[in-house]
Amino acid sequence: MIQVIELSEMKDAIVKDSACRCYICIDLPPRFLRFSNVQLCTPLAPQKKLLQDYKFGNITMDEFKSIYARSFKNNPLVLDLVRYIISESKNHEIFIICNGNIECQRLVLMEMFDNISNGVRL
Repeated sequence: MIQVIELSEMKDAIVKDSACRCYICIDLPPRFLRFSNVQLCTPLAPQKKLLQDYKFGNITMDEFKSIYARSFKNNPLVLDLVRYIISESKNHEIFIICNGNIECQRLVLMEMFDNISNGVRL
């Protein structure tokens, strides 16, 4: 199973299931995250400028989601990474960690994982 959670929830997820896998999709993650089941996954993080544009109200949530999703579409590295994470989810609980203050990032990530899991092209 794949779930998207906030960084603040990661510790509880690891304590609950020490065999879980955590993929951190934040551009500049905290340096203290050094666990064997935690992987930095910055290719899935939104670009810094995109986040700033959204936070400052220069773009809407729909525009953020559209631009963020398009950034994955033609990136073979991201698609391979997502497929790998999906394959890992068959044997482990997977937690995708994102910034808690950008809810639309979660929506795009879960939609992407669902689409690829179901064989839908991005």
